[in-house]
Amino acid sequence: MEIVKEFIIDFSRGIFSVIESYQQKEMTKKDVILVSTFLCLCHAIIEDTLLFMAIGANPFIIVLVRVIVAIIITLVVRFFYERKHHTDELANNENELNQEIK
Repeated sequence: MEIVKEFIIDFSRGIFSVIESYQQKEMTKKDVILVSTFLCLCHAIIEDTLLFMAIGANPFIIVLVRVIVAIIITLVVRFFYERKHHTDELANNENELNQEIK
């Protein structure tokens, strides 16, 4: 829902709705990071497309490339977030095992 709001309204209002959803426990920290990443990459997509259309650019190509790049970068961020989270989880489990052994 927050992504739809972002495409309709400006970035600052869209990101505040993400923060509000997080505070109301509707989103996890991971969700906030991923949505924020995507929104940062795709904000103002309508305005930018209209500006480039004014100088003769193909709007379909602009939107398609921008959304595909945003999705790819968001997936990369998710990969590194999950990798870090998994590594932290393994370290915590190892510490717990070491404490149990002692």
